Order: sequence, then C-alpha cells, then structure tokens
Amino acid sequence: MWLLRHVLVPSVRAQHDERFKLLLMLGENLPEPFRSEVMEIVASVPQIRPVFVPEGQPHRDQCRELMARFRDPRATVVAEGRLDDDDAIAVDFVAMARSFFPQLRGFFKEAPKLALDFPRGFLLDFRERELGITPAVHRLWTPALIVYTRPAAPTGLLDFEHHLLWQHMDVFSWQEQPMYLRGLHGTNDSGITSESGRDTART
Repeated sequence: MWLLRHVLVPSVRAQHDERFKLLLMLGENLPEPFRSEVMEIVASVPQIRPVFVPEGQPHRDQCRELMARFRDPRATVVAEGRLDDDDAIAVDFVAMARSFFPQLRGFFKEAPKLALDFPRGFLLDFRERELGITPAVHRLWTPALIVYTRPAAPTGLLDFEHHLLWQHMDVFSWQEQPMYLRGLHGTNDSGITSESGRDTART
C-alpha cells in the first residue's frame, strides 16, 4: 500500500492528458480493509480506473482482455503501456509518448505496430532500512515501454514477452533523460539487482 500510495499513484496523477487512462486490475475478492484503502488512494486520480476481475485466472490473459476492451475505437492509434504497483513513470511520460509518435508515423504505416523504449531510469531499493536510489539503463523494461497499435488490432502489448519485443516489431530507443522508477524489494517477481542493473529473470 505504501508503494502504491507514494510511488505509483503520484506519478500517474502528474500526467495531465485527459485521454490517458490506467486500468488498475484488482481481484474481486480483495478483502477489507485493503479494498477500501486502495479505493481511497486512487479516488482523487481521474486517470486511474479500478477494474475488479475474477481471481484464479491467467494474469496475462486478463490483462490482455482488459486492455483490448478499453481501447478507444475512434482512435487512429493506441499507445499501450504496463506498470506494476511498485513502479512509477516520469511526470512527462505520457506527453513524451504522444509527442514521439509523429516522428514515427512513417514506420507505423508500414507495420501493424511498433515500440518506443525509454531505457534510462532509477531503481528504488527498499530492501534495507534506508531507501536506496540507483541509476539504471536497461532495454525493454516494462515501466517505460510503449507499444503503438491500432484499436482493432488482434494483438497488443501483452501478447509479447517484453524483453523479446525486438523480435516482433521495430523498437525505437530514446535515453536522453530518466523516464521511470522501478521498485526493488523482497517480493519482486523478477530477479533485478541494484548492482547489475539487469533483469535476471523474465516476467
């Protein structure tokens, strides 16, 4: 809850694009008092839309279905991203993702989708009593990865392993400034380390 309240949610609140939405996927059996606390944390952020889903289903399939369901069919292009509840994005992340697309439009006309990667950011290390902050440069980490696709496309971001996107589409990398924070703590489901700056396990 601390990470959600103080890391992810403030970074989403800072995005001023009204067309940007973050779907917050929650188990429909999330008990009290946690359910009420989550809803209180996100209540003041119009960009966040909580969605309760049945538990026990394949996580990737549920994410894929939600993202497809909430695409705007009137849009020419949809930019899809993915955040864990211990991640954060730069305050201008959505604006940057939108501003880059005109420069990539020619490539998009030739392919059904393409990716934009922001490899530079920081690790927030919560494993010790004091918070540690370490610069990181890593390709195709999920907190700062965008896939541009069409609203009616049968596939999207969740149909591909993030670290293998380069095998399926053109990937453009921009690393002029840090664009993400990634949490590092005892319950990570990937083997990232502050020393290596690499993801040693695949999520």
